[in-house]
Amino acid sequence: MHEAVEEEFRIMEEASKQGVVLSEDALSSSLELLCQHPPALVSRGTRIRDAARILLASREDAVLVLDQGELVGVATARDLLGYCVSGASMDDAVENAMTPKPMTLRMDDTLLTLLAQFYSAEYTVVPIVDEEGYPRHLLGMRDVLEGILLDFDRVIRTTPPIPYRGEPELWGG
Repeated sequence: MHEAVEEEFRIMEEASKQGVVLSEDALSSSLELLCQHPPALVSRGTRIRDAARILLASREDAVLVLDQGELVGVATARDLLGYCVSGASMDDAVENAMTPKPMTLRMDDTLLTLLAQFYSAEYTVVPIVDEEGYPRHLLGMRDVLEGILLDFDRVIRTTPPIPYRGEPELWGG
């Protein structure tokens, strides 16, 4: 019995040293798994002040700007802040600060496609649209990270804390 327990500990220790690797299957999975909630939407003409309030009240990284039901732009928190810091009025329309004609993906696109857009096009958020082009979700790096971390929940929860700046290690197993 004692040998079986020791063997189990050896297996656990070896597995913990291997690290976490994203599989090709995970990267080729559809975005549908990450699309959990609707995006924050505003219409053209919305004041920057109101768009910023919507961002603060939501968990979103940006608002999607619609004009008669059509997606015409994305305004991230950084866009809004940069516009206001430049001396412009918070009462100006959101289209003055938005990125017009954003690149979009659909729910059947893959995680790898989304990551490629984040990396190569330097996007921080990507609207996910339906077949008619209407925005149904908004995905950012935080959404991707949360989706990936859910797959590794046990690994994360059992990883010992790193001692702060050389303090003695307190983790005992």
